[in-house]
Amino acid sequence: MADLLKKLNTLMKAGLHDFPGSVSVTPGRLGKNIDSEIKAMHERIRDAAAYEENMRQKIAALEAEITRLDEIADAAVERGDDVAARSLIAELRRSEQRLAMLQGDLYQHQAAASELVERVEQLEAMIDAAKRSQADVPPAEGAAGLPSLSDVLRRARETITGIGEQIQAADEVRSQPEQTSDPAAQTHASDEDDLERRRQRLAKKD
Repeated sequence: MADLLKKLNTLMKAGLHDFPGSVSVTPGRLGKNIDSEIKAMHERIRDAAAYEENMRQKIAALEAEITRLDEIADAAVERGDDVAARSLIAELRRSEQRLAMLQGDLYQHQAAASELVERVEQLEAMIDAAKRSQADVPPAEGAAGLPSLSDVLRRARETITGIGEQIQAADEVRSQPEQTSDPAAQTHASDEDDLERRRQRLAKKD
């Protein structure tokens, strides 16, 4: 989703190069569908907010799972079940990696969504200024043939529509837990260090 918003922001920014300031945008250059295109952009913003909330829920659930795995791993160490402890520590490490990935994705998504909001607000200011114009002044010399503002937004929206499902599918795959046929075989040196630290910490409690 963050990649999708970045793409949309880039396309909008590129298209707005033909509109250097609100004073140069006349009602004639807005395009007949400008209101519906702005409405579509607001829908994108709402989608982004819903996606962000979904990511927050996933992060909270994963944090709870990490806490649970940590407690179960301690219990396995206390009863001397090193095989179970190693497996749980390995699973815990993978969950922590997924958490870090989700948190990074959330940060990028928030930045892209914030930029989109700012850009839409900029567009609305340009539109309001144009609509307040007393007359439909012809475009400045050399502006003939340039796209309308609604065309810029429509092309940006249509371009990202085709790649949206692909990005969403990739996000879903990345968020899935890793499947291992033998969790115990996936342990490595850091897991052994974790196991030893748990032994020492729990031994002090006795």
